[in-house]
Amino acid sequence: MSQLVSSVELKKADGNPIKFNFQFENGLPIKPIIETGHTFGFHNNDGLPVFLIYLTNSNQETFKNEDVKEIIYIKKNKFYDMWIIFDSFYIVLNDVQSEYKKFYLGIFDENKNYLKRGILNGS
Repeated sequence: MSQLVSSVELKKADGNPIKFNFQFENGLPIKPIIETGHTFGFHNNDGLPVFLIYLTNSNQETFKNEDVKEIIYIKKNKFYDMWIIFDSFYIVLNDVQSEYKKFYLGIFDENKNYLKRGILNGS
């Protein structure tokens, strides 16, 4: 899990209010994170990478059917953490082997029903 970095601006002599700015060490604003396992493979027809994510019941409480806004990769030793950014939450996949430019994403509930699927373009 990413470490929390915070900055605090105290009240100034001229009476301006105290301002708080909380973000993750990668600069992203604080939102709920879903960290879950995933399955990786390649599509039979076109050879594109495929990420399948299976949410637990507790993950499903955080998950909302929103469009993916952005994908970012953070280098961790020889692998990457893939941050899938939605409006109100993140899904973080650990130990991703490469920065994939285009891939299939499937998100399933515990009963293996599709919650979201599609082709995404990475950063």
